[in-house]
Parts: sequence; C-alpha cells; structure tokens
Amino acid sequence: MRELDDGVMVFNTDGRLIFANESAVRVTGDQDRKAKRLDALSPRLLELGGTVVPLWSGETRLGDLVLLPRSAQPATLAERERDAIMDALRRTGGRLTETARALGVSRTTLWRRLRSYGNGNGSPAGNGAAHA
Repeated sequence: MRELDDGVMVFNTDGRLIFANESAVRVTGDQDRKAKRLDALSPRLLELGGTVVPLWSGETRLGDLVLLPRSAQPATLAERERDAIMDALRRTGGRLTETARALGVSRTTLWRRLRSYGNGNGSPAGNGAAHA
C-alpha cells in the first residue's frame, strides 16, 4: 500500500489516522498525521475526490479506509490538460491523429499544445500559453 500511486489512509474505529501512504501525505499536505481524525479531515478528503469505505471483518467494524485518486492531487487547469493529453497519447500508442480524435481537437491544436510543453530536448518552447 505504501507504493500505490493513489492515496490510501486508514482510520481506526475511534476515527484516528493509523496509516497514510506517501501519496496520501503528498495529496493532503499533512505533516502531523498522528493527531488527525477522520471527522476533521472528511471535508478536505471529499473535496479531493476521496472515497470513504468502512472496513469490516465479519460483523466487526475495524475502521475506515479512505482512497484518494492520484488525480485528486491539486493541479492547475493547464496541468490537468497536459495530463489528459499525455494519458491519451499513452492509450493511442503515441499516434497523434488518433489522440487528437480521442480528445476532440484538431491535430494542429494537439501539436501546438505538445510544442508548448517543450520542443523535445527538454527546453521550453512557445510562449507558455498552455501553462497560464
């Protein structure tokens, strides 16, 4: 559970945090985890897209599990756009025409966005408009 990309938090039956993997700590920005309680964290966790799942062993309640999707990590609109484009490129095997079609944009628009992220050698290109 420590190495999952998604955030995982486990609370005991008293609502006290007993485990949080690195992704959950990164997403919540929580440095003092031991003092945190589910009732206090719930609004923030739900805002981040977290899902609370009760943990049971037979009829005995063990506590609660909170799953925070990696997409819950705070991001700007530009970062979310970039992530969507990169995910689509992975799904299509890097085929630009197919990626553009999947995203509902023209190849030219897709190409311009990719150019704004860098020119292939790691240096910035364009005016950075996609990062605004």
